[in-house]
Amino acid sequence: GVRVERLVALAGVGALSYSTYVLGSEALDATMVAQLGISRSKSVAAFGPFVTLLGLVYSTLLSNIYSFYLSRQSKILDDLFAETYAVRDLYEVGMTVDASSTANEALRTHALRLRATGFQPSADDGQRALRDLFAAAAEFERAAAIEAPELGKYFSAAYQRAAEARVARAAAL
Repeated sequence: GVRVERLVALAGVGALSYSTYVLGSEALDATMVAQLGISRSKSVAAFGPFVTLLGLVYSTLLSNIYSFYLSRQSKILDDLFAETYAVRDLYEVGMTVDASSTANEALRTHALRLRATGFQPSADDGQRALRDLFAAAAEFERAAAIEAPELGKYFSAAYQRAAEARVARAAAL
């Protein structure tokens, strides 16, 4: 999907940068030997430390890029797990009350959709899925108000955690 395309593009830019560096280095060697009679490989006094410095700068840039994408991926995974656990909690508490089969099916659909599209950005940032999940949580709360009023707060808390995780994950994607 989109993440694979970004990673392929990043790998392509990295390969192109390295190839350009190698070809440019060879062209610089040839030009310096032809024009100035100086070979970088034979004159290590100035060029060895300069090449080392360029390597350090290049590796620092690559490590910063890697660190950025690693922290972004960690954030996406953390939010995905948080939403998954909130949906699981909603399901487990929902099984203690006699809610309609529509609410159970909506919860199951949400969980399956989350599994299938967890790493893909959606056009509406998941607002439709949250609306369906809210309807299921509201149905569970209505059933709990009759059977076990003390459970009502758990449904809204689980929905709130799922919604917060969904919004944070959508922002990171």
